[in-house]
Amino acid sequence: MKKTLKIILIAVLALALLAAGAVWYVVARLQQGAASTVERPDELPVITGNRDDTLTILSSPRPDAEDGEEDGEDAPYEEQPIYQVDSKDPNVVNILLIGTDSRSGNVEAQGRSDSMMLASYNRQTHTVKLISLMRDSWVKVNGKYWGRLNTAYNSGGAGGLINTLNLNFDLDVQYYAAVSFTAFEELIDRIGGVTVDLTRHEANYINQKVGRRVLKVEDGPVLLDGELALWYARCRADSDGDFSRTERQRHLLELILASMQQDGGLDDLLGLASYAVENVTTNLTLDMMLQLGTSILSGATTLESYRLPFDDTWHYADKNGAAVLSIDLEENTRLLHEAIYGG
Repeated sequence: MKKTLKIILIAVLALALLAAGAVWYVVARLQQGAASTVERPDELPVITGNRDDTLTILSSPRPDAEDGEEDGEDAPYEEQPIYQVDSKDPNVVNILLIGTDSRSGNVEAQGRSDSMMLASYNRQTHTVKLISLMRDSWVKVNGKYWGRLNTAYNSGGAGGLINTLNLNFDLDVQYYAAVSFTAFEELIDRIGGVTVDLTRHEANYINQKVGRRVLKVEDGPVLLDGELALWYARCRADSDGDFSRTERQRHLLELILASMQQDGGLDDLLGLASYAVENVTTNLTLDMMLQLGTSILSGATTLESYRLPFDDTWHYADKNGAAVLSIDLEENTRLLHEAIYGG
């Protein structure tokens, strides 16, 4: 009897060790190539002022405006570490979500941050605030020069983008997750697609980008696979441009989370973990992954949606023929803190 019990205990222990080893393997793979976190240097370059006076303010976007290169957009890539900053609220964890335009399937292949979203999770209220970050926002990039927000990733990686956000908006972002276009498509396909209420304009745009008529050009709900969902998320060929595009991205993420909450059984979660190992780069710790995953997938978490810059805090602007957004850094910082920290 004692020998049998001993064998059972050894078997259970062995299984536990195997499970723990598998978990740590997944985490190690996810963190492979992730930006490191270091103590913030005492002296950093800092540009003074709330706005760039060299911009030409416009009342509406120029119809001939281009996405041309601007200061820093052609700067050589130099990966930056994430600078440590003090937490502003122990109950709030801010995670930067980065969608890169890399098509290689390898998120570590350097591309531009085509989509940037801040996911702010409050442990006490079980609330997630999804905040789209407009890529054309004119900010102090790494404190060195004025430029579009998305150039911070192009020139400094995830660390450069996080440091830029913390510098401009007095935030405490220390964590991120990055995913490529190809990986995003695979995620949508893995969960069986997403049903989206499309407008005629959106359906026509997707058909044009795919190069064939795959959707009826009419208003109504449509099940989108990964490829079609990606074009939906990237659509900005309307009067609102990037504003509508970021709204679509938040809506799509909400649909993905809702689908995972409804159908997220153990097999599905294991499948997603396998997918994440190959397609996601993050510096999130194991306990944070477990806490966030349990809370969100249990359905106990509520979602709120925002956009930065906030309404009435920005103007269309021109920089050497390129379209940018001149934003009020002080007012956006105040409103962002109010949304994230409650004041």
